[in-house]
Amino acid sequence: QEQTIKMHIRQFNWQLQIRMSHFYQDEFEDYWATDEWQDIYNTKMTTVSW
Repeated sequence: QEQTIKMHIRQFNWQLQIRMSHFYQDEFEDYWATDEWQDIYNTKMTTVSW
């Protein structure tokens, strides 16, 4: 029983990683180009005290 659960978790993590890598490759550049993200990024960068 426990072995099956571990296998499911491993499989889920693997699918999640694949999905995340696809998301980053396909959509991150498009999202980065949006003004909304640029505003968020600039705001965060200026409010962070290094």
